[in-house]
Amino acid sequence: MAHAILIASLVGASGVASLASAVDLGLMQMSTAADPKSWICMLNSDATADEVKTLCNEFQNPFCTGTEECPPGAKCPEKFVHGFLTEADKDAIMAKYPALVVICEEDPCWKNTTSLGEQRDIDTAIP
Repeated sequence: MAHAILIASLVGASGVASLASAVDLGLMQMSTAADPKSWICMLNSDATADEVKTLCNEFQNPFCTGTEECPPGAKCPEKFVHGFLTEADKDAIMAKYPALVVICEEDPCWKNTTSLGEQRDIDTAIP
């Protein structure tokens, strides 16, 4: 009799554990859908400083390169924009500026935090 109760309790515990995992996974997927993520976007090399600034203003807590006009004949740095957006906002920017944005990917060196202003040291961030 004790053996039957033990088996029944283990089967019941196993069923509840798998149910909890499915519920947790569903909650995790729902909570991350609209959370801002860290994105880094590479811009066309012929983008003007004004275009870079305009795109930079679309992001939360942005950091941009290429906001200064480059003198003719000089080696200019690549033009990048880094900041926080939801995935839907990132897709909207890609559609709004198709000729300006070459590629936009989630930045593996930054982890999303509860406060967008809180930054982690690049050396301690785990991709």
